[in-house]
Amino acid sequence: MIQSIYKPDQLVFLILFVFLLFVWKKNKYEKWFVLFVCSAFSLYIFGPNFKAKFWLIDDHEIFYFLSSKLDQRSWSDFFYILFNQTEVGEFGVNSRFRPSYYVLRLIETFLWKDNSTLWYISRFSILVSFLFSLTLLYRFFLSTPVALAWVFTSFSFIYWADIFFRLGPGETYIVLGFSIFTLSSFNWNKKLNSGLLVFVLQIVSVMIMIGSKENMILAAFLPILFYVFPETESRRLSLLKILYTLPFLLSLTIVYAILSAISANPVDINGNSIQFTSKVYKILNLLSSPLAFQPLILSLVALVLVFKGRRFLWFFRYRRNLFFLLVFLFANILLNIVFYGGDLPQSNRYDFPTSIFSILFFIIGFGFILAQLFWMNRIKPRIPIGLISLVIASFGFSSLSINELQNSSRKNVKRTIALSQAIEEMRQESTQSTAVIYVRDYTDFEPADSFLRYSKYNNFPWKIFLVIDPIRYNSNFHDGLMDYLRNLSKTGDSKRGITSEIEMKSIRSLSCIVYHFGDLNSNQMKDYPFCTNQTYRKISY
Repeated sequence: MIQSIYKPDQLVFLILFVFLLFVWKKNKYEKWFVLFVCSAFSLYIFGPNFKAKFWLIDDHEIFYFLSSKLDQRSWSDFFYILFNQTEVGEFGVNSRFRPSYYVLRLIETFLWKDNSTLWYISRFSILVSFLFSLTLLYRFFLSTPVALAWVFTSFSFIYWADIFFRLGPGETYIVLGFSIFTLSSFNWNKKLNSGLLVFVLQIVSVMIMIGSKENMILAAFLPILFYVFPETESRRLSLLKILYTLPFLLSLTIVYAILSAISANPVDINGNSIQFTSKVYKILNLLSSPLAFQPLILSLVALVLVFKGRRFLWFFRYRRNLFFLLVFLFANILLNIVFYGGDLPQSNRYDFPTSIFSILFFIIGFGFILAQLFWMNRIKPRIPIGLISLVIASFGFSSLSINELQNSSRKNVKRTIALSQAIEEMRQESTQSTAVIYVRDYTDFEPADSFLRYSKYNNFPWKIFLVIDPIRYNSNFHDGLMDYLRNLSKTGDSKRGITSEIEMKSIRSLSCIVYHFGDLNSNQMKDYPFCTNQTYRKISY
């Protein structure tokens, strides 16, 4: 019977944490044990990445900022790059505005440079701190063993590979900001920290989250939420606390920048229409998403219990902190669903932070409901709530997903090493060779652009020529990408080593290597008149 309900790994998971729940006793080594578990788990899923190199997608931005292997940019170029080579300098023009992301990206670039090991060590450190901070946050509402169980359940999703096993996603810096905020605000005794350092870290961490991706603008309310907790009710705002308005100002700045950009061109970064009429259907159906439906049901049940027990005034006097926190979580869940046009979950990095907000909402909301039920029956709730929480957490746990995270690490090592070897082979090519970059369709735009960045950084001693398929799309965005490359092919770019079409037509007797980014059919494998011989090589990504 039990085996028909539980998978073997889920049953073992439940038995292990039920055992820990009953034998667990608080001691001074408790947090060090949790830190050890978080570090060991991080090493298991992330460890292979210490052998990884740079990937074609996203990582090319590092080399774009560094400029050249022979003449690298330095700290003196920091603000020039920030305002001239990122969207920060396109305020009100670019439909994206992520100042914190690019500030941190540049800091890392000048710290780690082209040392991939240092980049992955920083990602590992962020992962460990995030796991520990997540445990600390869950532990504020649960016992330590149950909190740890929910952390493992929270990581039973493959999308974490998209955040931690790549060097470019903005979600990585959101995780960093979340970790700093939680570790500075909560302590092991389930109390809130205070002091000047905590105050500074809170502001910095919240601004990191807000400025790393636009769907985090509501994080500005996080510091304010602390003043509804009973532990801080007697605290008086000093003049220094006025600086809590800084995250709000950053949020408003980001909103203004985006609205200014889309008022002139009403499309998102992917060229999709953002007019309300094009989104209204998805927005009206957003509550059908399980990420929103579950918190809504829990809220209704909790309200029924509060009114049934005639504890409405008691709730808003002693538990209003939970009310404001749940409202904050639910508002962020809805914001993220709308931000992604109702298409959540997607099983990729876009599911963060919505999935974590949803889990936290469940832990708090369901825990409150259970506490009310046991209170009505005069039963001490700690063990029963812990057991029920573990049963639910075990249903969400998946060792297969966790193992797949490690497999993703191994796949990342293979693909990045393959790219590194390909780049090394390019360095050995004859200066008489010509690199022909063939772009089949708009999906090749990003890898082609990345390839050009790698080529410029490594100072490949050859001519580069772009060949763009003449295919057209019924999309201004996709056709715009292809037209950009067609124009680059026609005019060339000496700074990036790209030879113009006119110059290529005047040249004969070249040895060509045709680089492509996907499988080619016989019609796409053409003979180029300026090539006496040509070899096709696929760049995997």
